[in-house]
Amino acid sequence: MCSQFMSVYSHFTQNQTHLIACGIPCGSIYASTTQGKSVQEKVIREVAMGLTRILFTTPEKLQKNPQFCNFLKNVQEQRGVQFVVDEAQCILDYAHFR
Repeated sequence: MCSQFMSVYSHFTQNQTHLIACGIPCGSIYASTTQGKSVQEKVIREVAMGLTRILFTTPEKLQKNPQFCNFLKNVQEQRGVQFVVDEAQCILDYAHFR
């Protein structure tokens, strides 16, 4: 699991770096204690304010945090923002994502 997490984290970081270099504001938030609460709160504020155009997250974050799911749902309803889950093969076991 550790190597999978590091791979996901590395993937997020690499994509963020490229997007920011292209002038596209983005962030990442994932289900891990290695990402500090203050970092997660900052990302959530930026999403809520419409400053973040792309948000990378993990299926685990969606599964383990219903408040986060509700937040994303509210953002989608209020701002018409659409969300895409990449690496969909990772969530095929979760029936509610189908």
